[in-house]
Amino acid sequence: MFGDFVMRRSSEILSSDLFLNALSLLRKIQRETVELKNIR
Repeated sequence: MFGDFVMRRSSEILSSDLFLNALSLLRKIQRETVELKNIR
């Protein structure tokens, strides 16, 4: 029972971590493309 809870919580934390990383990566890419457009 407790092991299942820990597994669920850790997978939730892991997925949210991946989600946040993907979000920051997308923002970084957006910022870089905007800078590229400004150079042109």
